[in-house]
Amino acid sequence: MTIKRLLVLTLPVLATAAWAATAGAPPAAPAILAQAPVNASAPDVLIRTLSDDVLARIKADPAVQAGDIAKISVLVDETIMPYVNFHRMTASAVGRSWRTATPAQQKQIQDEFKVLLLRTYSGALSQARTQTIDVKRLR
Repeated sequence: MTIKRLLVLTLPVLATAAWAATAGAPPAAPAILAQAPVNASAPDVLIRTLSDDVLARIKADPAVQAGDIAKISVLVDETIMPYVNFHRMTASAVGRSWRTATPAQQKQIQDEFKVLLLRTYSGALSQARTQTIDVKRLR
């Protein structure tokens, strides 16, 4: 799988999951929306804006391109996490066992799941130098 294909598959899925997790309600105006007025209730606009912002930040930061996990973590925390209900996403990934875990165990699972995702996608993000994402309009 090419890096471009991985980004094309990953960013829209994360943004759509984030939008769906908030039941279509726009998040409380994070930095990405403060930069450009966006109709956050439209998933295709949210995905396009989020994808463009992430790619622009990757292209502008040599540390992210080099695969610096700390810088990638900051990038993810600032641009993607405001749109993701990570608690719900982790619970969905864990399945039925999530309900039997204590709050401390749930917190630890969330932290480790985030590290896993960061390490998994850091290589792909570090190679996203010339990629673009074309988001089709909703029908």
